[in-house]
Amino acid sequence: MRRQMPFVARVANSPVAYIPVFFVLEVSIRLLLEHLIFGPWAETVVNPALPVAKRLSFIRKFKAEASKTVYYIVVVALELRFFATVPQESGWIFQPSRMWSNYLSGSNTYEFPHMLLFIFTIQAAFYVHLLVFHFIEPKNKDFIEMLVHHVATLALLVICRRYQCMTAGISMLALHDLADVFVGPAKMCNWAGFQWAALANFLAMTAIWLVTRLVYYPLLFIPSVYADMHAALVASGAMPGWVYRTVLVGLVTLLGLHGFWFSAFVRMIKDSIRSRRVYDGQLTDDVQGALVAPQPRPRPCSGSGSGKLAAVGAEPTHRVGDPAGDCVGLPSLSHAAVALARAQEEIPADGATGLE
Repeated sequence: MRRQMPFVARVANSPVAYIPVFFVLEVSIRLLLEHLIFGPWAETVVNPALPVAKRLSFIRKFKAEASKTVYYIVVVALELRFFATVPQESGWIFQPSRMWSNYLSGSNTYEFPHMLLFIFTIQAAFYVHLLVFHFIEPKNKDFIEMLVHHVATLALLVICRRYQCMTAGISMLALHDLADVFVGPAKMCNWAGFQWAALANFLAMTAIWLVTRLVYYPLLFIPSVYADMHAALVASGAMPGWVYRTVLVGLVTLLGLHGFWFSAFVRMIKDSIRSRRVYDGQLTDDVQGALVAPQPRPRPCSGSGSGKLAAVGAEPTHRVGDPAGDCVGLPSLSHAAVALARAQEEIPADGATGLE
């Protein structure tokens, strides 16, 4: 039998009690990473050719997406390790009814693996953190849709914990987390001006989203919950009918949101192919964003002042030996003032996007 880590075992013995602990821990780690690592990194890589106000906004978003990406990578690694090392829990991939095997067999003494309970705890804390930060961070165009997503996910997790359906809960989260791994990198690459890397991540995310959330989830996962949860819990009286119906409503609500966002993905891909543009992440917290033309990085001028870039919006400076005149030299103070004024004029209204 695989030896469990002491801390994982302690969390598994009191998963609900550890949710506030992990909430504080995850928020603290996020703030530290954004302040010490991702903030300076964003200052370095976010495209300096963007308008000043938009660049500052992208830097803030870059830090947030980087910290979320770290979380998704860690939790997906834990989920894959769990399903790979606990065979009785991984059979649901090709036979979803096995998620309910302990109930369908009539056993009420099934002991969930410690790692499953550990992952469940940190995921519940993470979604509480997302819900709290949803009201703190700048509002996006899909503020209501994301709020519904977070509330529905948390409600489903609470029901899974109350009625001992943790395998189904973790399976649902794993289906969602696989695509989320590529969300942050796609946005970050775009804000940094690496358009082809952004498009590659976006296409990978869209493909995984299609398979996991729009094929497997509605065709295999939801039917298993509909039939097997009823047979395992409702028919035996272990779960009230209204709770069962709430679960189905929550799952269908998530499916509707998946379709809503996927339709935005399709529009973005079409526009990207037609105009060679990629998204800037303003449409949604989760993945999507308005399309903007790629912003080329300014080229330093040769000669004196080499290696220094003009403030955003400064007029190009012609240098000797640079007939193209498209390099950017060190601007005057008046140029910087004009650039700032232009940037302020170009800021769109809150929530405005290129997909109106």
